Amino acid sequence: MGKMIDMQSIVVASTATQWYGHEGDILRDVFLHSLALAALVGAFVFMMAYVYPFTQIVVHEPNFPGGGRELHPAASALRERKNGSRKRSRKGGVLS
Repeated sequence: MGKMIDMQSIVVASTATQWYGHEGDILRDVFLHSLALAALVGAFVFMMAYVYPFTQIVVHEPNFPGGGRELHPAASALRERKNGSRKRSRKGGVLS
């Protein structure tokens, strides 16, 4: 959506179609489509948040024994840091 009103994309489009000097016309035409698409996406997000059948589309966090936070390997390292435990590096130094 943001790519439609990007000036570089508009200049490339006007150069590719050999429609020089009409970048303002292209922006004016594309801007209305961009606003319509933003309204459509906003309406869909609103429905996903508040309208019953669409709220079922939202993916919720799974209930894992670790609280669902173990999806990424770095999550356990961050949890250990918060709890005060430290890991030792291969050279014997303490990682903070």
